Amino acid sequence: MSMPLYAHAFVQITEIMYDLSGPDSGREWIEITNTGAEPVDVSKYKITEGSTNHGLIIFSGNNVLPPGGSAIVADDPIKFKEDWPAFSGTLFNSTFSLSNTGETLVIKNASSTVEDTALYASSGGAAGDGGSLHRSAEIFIAALPNPGVFPGSIVSVPKVEKPAPVAKSSVTSAKSKTAKTKSSTQAAAALEAPHATFDPNAEVNTNNPTPLLIWALGLAAIIALGVAGALYAHLQSSKARRLLPVTSNTTDEFEIVEE
Repeated sequence: MSMPLYAHAFVQITEIMYDLSGPDSGREWIEITNTGAEPVDVSKYKITEGSTNHGLIIFSGNNVLPPGGSAIVADDPIKFKEDWPAFSGTLFNSTFSLSNTGETLVIKNASSTVEDTALYASSGGAAGDGGSLHRSAEIFIAALPNPGVFPGSIVSVPKVEKPAPVAKSSVTSAKSKTAKTKSSTQAAAALEAPHATFDPNAEVNTNNPTPLLIWALGLAAIIALGVAGALYAHLQSSKARRLLPVTSNTTDEFEIVEE
């Protein structure tokens, strides 16, 4: 036995999921509810988006909505079931792409008579924050999604607190200031370095072996030069003595013979 259908039934759009957190493709959906007192067959109903009419194709459940009964019209029923695995109500397949900035949705009955009009905008909330728009009297309120239940509990979407910017610590500032002061001191020392003078009375820094090594090498070089000079002088003196003519201290005596 078929249930009697009444021409004055009233079907409304009661929830809109238009902008999910993350990718939207195939995951948008609309909830429709029979707010009348009699059951209604919605198999010939259409949802108009702009100038395009989208038919309803039953995916699961029943084409007839009882009084107070709700159904979901999904862009992709399979993805809807993935997002909402606990949903067991009536599910229709349709083809639409809801605007993330807002638009006007119209639901028409089998005779193309407008039964309900829903206007939404992203300024009303549920813009990519995990919420959806719920009908409350003649307005829509952003709240957590509750597909297939109308009227359901209106639970506000939790606000995600942005982390406060981390202030730079005073230790970091002090280190930066010290580094700048050190750099300035080193730069000034570098500019004054060409005019530095040597103090012979200054003590040798034994903690740094480099100046001591240079000093020792210099002293060794001076000693080596002195030794070389002495040897050279000695060799020259010996050579000069060999070149002098040999003189005799004996006086030749001549005997005079008288005739």
